[in-house]
Amino acid sequence: MNHGTRYDCTPNELRDATTPSDQPRRTHVSADRASQVVFLHNQPGRNLSDREYDAMLRLEDLILGVFSGRKQWTPDIIIKVFCDLDRVFFLGNLRGHVYVKFKSGDAFPPARRDHCHFGRTIPLGGGKAKIHLNADALFGPYEGPSFKEMFRIVLHEMCHAYERTQVASQNREMNHHGLHFGTKIMAVHARARSDLQIGAVDRGHHFDGYTWDRRSRR
Repeated sequence: MNHGTRYDCTPNELRDATTPSDQPRRTHVSADRASQVVFLHNQPGRNLSDREYDAMLRLEDLILGVFSGRKQWTPDIIIKVFCDLDRVFFLGNLRGHVYVKFKSGDAFPPARRDHCHFGRTIPLGGGKAKIHLNADALFGPYEGPSFKEMFRIVLHEMCHAYERTQVASQNREMNHHGLHFGTKIMAVHARARSDLQIGAVDRGHHFDGYTWDRRSRR
């Protein structure tokens, strides 16, 4: 916590964001219920708990500080904010069941002309999952470091991780970007844009009935 970007996270939060946990598996819910929970949690006008409110303030201070040039950042910040992102957008249901790591590009499928894997979510069984972020793609010499893109990728993968950890494997969508995923990510995206000026959806992405218009401003 004393290196890289300063952020007010606890040692336990940093541990839970970066290492597997032996917490028992949660009771599984249906894919429909899991998407409804995330959708309702991210609707405007809901009263926030004190912990969620404090997490939102920390994220707002960081993100708006970077956008204004008041704060500098390094890639480690996405690890430090992981538990706060979970608390704000996913009810804290990922903590202890999902962790995140940066990996080199050779840990991902080869890039195609029209597609590059910036992140992937890997089920571990037992209601656990890990998120790998492609450090070479996110911070390589061609793209350059992208603060906003890093947040977009991790929110996208957290939506995948929510289904991997909350829904039994036999009840998950066959299309990983189907209706239930679309319900979650569009709710997260709308709130992230409104409250933090970041997003979870790239322009032109389409999720079975949920489309983010390329002409809209991100």
